[in-house]
Amino acid sequence: MTKLESATTGKSSPRRGIFAREVRAWLSVIAAVLAAVAGFAGGRATNTPKQEIPEIYSIPCADYLSPFMSWAAIAPATNRVSFSMITNQRPPGFPPGQRYAAASYARGVLRRGSNTPALVGTATQIFSDRVIQPVGQPFDIAQSDHIGVEIDADTSTNGVQVILTGLSWNNGQQELHNLRCTEGLLVGTGGSIGVGSAPEALYVISLGEQQQ
Repeated sequence: MTKLESATTGKSSPRRGIFAREVRAWLSVIAAVLAAVAGFAGGRATNTPKQEIPEIYSIPCADYLSPFMSWAAIAPATNRVSFSMITNQRPPGFPPGQRYAAASYARGVLRRGSNTPALVGTATQIFSDRVIQPVGQPFDIAQSDHIGVEIDADTSTNGVQVILTGLSWNNGQQELHNLRCTEGLLVGTGGSIGVGSAPEALYVISLGEQQQ
């Protein structure tokens, strides 16, 4: 039978019938797979508990600082406040080949000032871009800096004031800004560190009570 005869008589060729059955079979398989995937996804959505994002715990910085200032005032001769600070910043665009941003870590002890209720003291600061040669290990303690620290309550804004003094750098001072207190930490913005560094760095400070 010719193609014309098949068309005029309304009969299809055996090959066309086999192809149609194969298409229907594949469509059935695809539909079953899609249904199984949908059921699996739906089951996961139903059985997996929703993960709640915890709220960030923030308080006025004056409230954060108050217990530490009170602790230092109770017994100025023995009560101290531990001070830890880290800084980090975006990677620099220069010099060429410098791939990592400079970070720092500082640790020291604060006490109640002799003529002020502020917490004052000193800390040792080490830096990721000051390396031990020839191994290139960062944070070389032999190349550390010493900084002065003063933290005081700012009653006019219900916040705090943080002043850092570069004792190793001709006593240059900077005051941190954009201060906020969250998750038990005092966070602010200040000058960057390192060669060819970013305009500013993020400063994160933690305080704790201790006795001498």
